[in-house]
Amino acid sequence: MARDVADCALMLDAMCGSHPEDPLALPAPAEPFLAAALSPELPAHIAWSDDLGITPVEPEVRAVCRAAVERLAAAGVGVAEAHPDLGTAPDVFHALRAAGFVAALGPLYENDADRDRLKPEIVWNIERGLSQPPSQVVWAELERGRIIHEVAAFLREHSILACPAACVAPFPVEERWVAEVDGTRFENYVEWLRITSALTLTACPVIVIPCGFTAAGLPVGIQLVAPHGEEAAQLRAAAAIEAVLEVAGREPPPG
Repeated sequence: MARDVADCALMLDAMCGSHPEDPLALPAPAEPFLAAALSPELPAHIAWSDDLGITPVEPEVRAVCRAAVERLAAAGVGVAEAHPDLGTAPDVFHALRAAGFVAALGPLYENDADRDRLKPEIVWNIERGLSQPPSQVVWAELERGRIIHEVAAFLREHSILACPAACVAPFPVEERWVAEVDGTRFENYVEWLRITSALTLTACPVIVIPCGFTAAGLPVGIQLVAPHGEEAAQLRAAAAIEAVLEVAGREPPPG
């Protein structure tokens, strides 16, 4: 989305602000987000997890991310290996995602002329939403609330949660989705996204920065999760971490 943290902050400044047609839109901050990104400050401590306890991760991706975290520790950042309880997040995400697909694309699915235009993964999501009982959606909403409170408490103790941005390195464009990682097979096209979809449920701000390359020269990223409303502090931390890792702006080595 951007070449570096500062560019990302500038884009956020352009996007944010309240709007009468969006009751969830927040007002722009008094100080631009760009100012925060241009005032980098390493966090005193972070929490680190290489899988959030919910997904397999390719060994080389783990290694690249862990090496980046070790560089942060060497720069004086305290690192605790910990993560909040996200064990139910995949099931919660599936239920709410399926319901959302029914709401957004159900009319296309119901129209015979439009249904054939939908890719099979979309049809699968809609049909899952139509088949799940209302009690499943109610459970998912309640459980999402628990996850939000769990993560908020966790981030009061650890100001930043870091983890890999994906469970695999970039894969060939011809592959529709990742079917297996480190010996674990996925049942559908959403499962390989657990390490990001779980964090989507929290509504916390998340930024991804490059942290290294695989032996084949493929880029690897790391996610930094901050508490609700702490985008400015997150951008300051991300900019400082970006400087320590010295990966942003670098081209992948020849593979």
